[in-house]
Amino acid sequence: MLLLNVQAGRYHELNEVASRIWELLAQPIDDDEIVATLLAEYDVTDADCRDQVSAFLRGLTERGMLEVV
Repeated sequence: MLLLNVQAGRYHELNEVASRIWELLAQPIDDDEIVATLLAEYDVTDADCRDQVSAFLRGLTERGMLEVV
């Protein structure tokens, strides 16, 4: 999946897991629900999943591609 940051004029390529998180963000969802979904779908530890989800969401927010409401 490719995302276009219109403000920056940059494309961002997402891997499979990042694409899945982006899909989940289409509906109101919190970090814990994202982690629970990914834990059910992928072979990953809770701690690693939480760390990676937090880092990904933080990166999107810092780039202006995600607004937390």
